[in-house]
Amino acid sequence: MLSPLDKKFHMILIVDDEPNNIRLLGNHLKKEGYEVEFALNRDQALE
Repeated sequence: MLSPLDKKFHMILIVDDEPNNIRLLGNHLKKEGYEVEFALNRDQALE
């Protein structure tokens, strides 16, 4: 498990075509202290 200091140096990219899935997972990860980015498809993720 990452310490609180380590979490701020890790960004998690969520790729899902369902905005509700992104919102649910993103909110949970943000509450845990992670930086979160998202993409709705493969092309957005690769950008």
